[in-house]
Amino acid sequence: MDGQIHTKTYDCTMLEHMPIGVALFDAQDLGLLAANTLFLTFIDTFLDPTWKNGRAIGHSIIEYLPKAKETGVVAISNAYMQHLVKPIA
Repeated sequence: MDGQIHTKTYDCTMLEHMPIGVALFDAQDLGLLAANTLFLTFIDTFLDPTWKNGRAIGHSIIEYLPKAKETGVVAISNAYMQHLVKPIA
């Protein structure tokens, strides 16, 4: 348990100190799991005020970007995730 807490803290620290905007998404539902400040600042320019300032974390991209399906973002993301996630043989 202590190792998990330490790892999570370390992951968050690494994410926050990266010099580019970075986000982690759930491969199943495209939920935003975590993001650093640079990513959140960038995405805030596209979001409704109710989703700004990190409120999109924990929600699917379809919820906070209503046009994600019609613009192809979901299809592209799903195709990419299918390519990455392969069953263990």
